Amino acid sequence: MIYEDFRALPFLRELHPDDLPDLYRRFKLETFGPEEMVFKQGARAKKLYLLLKGQVRVIFKPEDGERLLVATIEPGEIFGWSAALARERYTSGAVCTRGSQVLSITGRDLHTFCVTHAESGVHMLEGLARVIAARVGRMERLIAELLQESLVHNGWPGG
Repeated sequence: MIYEDFRALPFLRELHPDDLPDLYRRFKLETFGPEEMVFKQGARAKKLYLLLKGQVRVIFKPEDGERLLVATIEPGEIFGWSAALARERYTSGAVCTRGSQVLSITGRDLHTFCVTHAESGVHMLEGLARVIAARVGRMERLIAELLQESLVHNGWPGG
């Protein structure tokens, strides 16, 4: 990926243009095949990912339930934010639906960038917060739908 494509990514729009070359150098290009796991739920959270090409499903598997589709990631979107928040483990898994290219950055490199480029770091963290809020909202809706479906299926009054 060339630098001009990188700096045009929606996730990076609010970052200071002078900071982008340093951030660009910290990312690594990775390629995954169809149905290949990027990371498993519960695996050590090392990297934040930015999808360039392809498509990725983010899946959550509760201990006592079916697998749930949390999000479908399209080019220009981020996933694997547990690493950016210094969480020990990924809360969900990520699998490619088709061949995909991603840019990855370690949580440590991202943290260093945010410290050394404070203004851009704030914008990056705000962008992460928006992604997290949207995913949490989707999970809440999924859980509510599953509970409602279960109530109807089991004949509960009002369900």
